[in-house]
Amino acid sequence: MRKGEQTRHEIIRKAAPIFNQKGYEGAALSDLMEATGLEKGGIYRHFDSKQQLAAEAFDYAWKLVLRAHPGLKCSCFQDCPRKVRLVRITC
Repeated sequence: MRKGEQTRHEIIRKAAPIFNQKGYEGAALSDLMEATGLEKGGIYRHFDSKQQLAAEAFDYAWKLVLRAHPGLKCSCFQDCPRKVRLVRITC
């Protein structure tokens, strides 16, 4: 993995808990900067917007959930835009 890809992955990994705890609206850029140790430009070099970062952080967190609970089954309604995608979970 190249350095830029590693940095991008680290930003996602560190941003995921912030979005999980504070939600999209509550997660301030200053929170993301503090968690990653990067300035605004360092984050936006890897993401076009806060919305893109939040979506990728959600995808990352969701993959962690599925890995931690291999018996979990879900149906994603792919027809929905990413930001309003619905997920149905069954155990």
